[in-house]
Amino acid sequence: MAAPKKNDKPTKATAPVVPEVTETETEVTETAEAIGAKIEKETRERIAKDEMVTMMFPKDPALQDNDQFFVHCINGVIYRYKRGEYVQVPKTIADTVERKARMRNEAVQRISAFLGDGKNLSE
Repeated sequence: MAAPKKNDKPTKATAPVVPEVTETETEVTETAEAIGAKIEKETRERIAKDEMVTMMFPKDPALQDNDQFFVHCINGVIYRYKRGEYVQVPKTIADTVERKARMRNEAVQRISAFLGDGKNLSE
């Protein structure tokens, strides 16, 4: 890096230009928040009417010991259940958890088949 010349004047630092938020952008943000709140409210109401089923979320040895809860979120509504105990959960959540477990098992089987004999999965 070259040393500054005697006649060079130092340049002044300028503050970054921050665009102003317009009314339209504010309205869009407020509208998005209102839509999110409406979806969350509708989800709470729908799941509150759901049939309850008993299930247990097993403790996962891969997780830390202090992770005693299973957390599930649907459209911004967060549900938290204690692991290792039978609990009552809405059927929607039970169905989602079971579907996720099936998908994970299928993925593990496909990966194991691929790694086990070296064949291409598309065959």
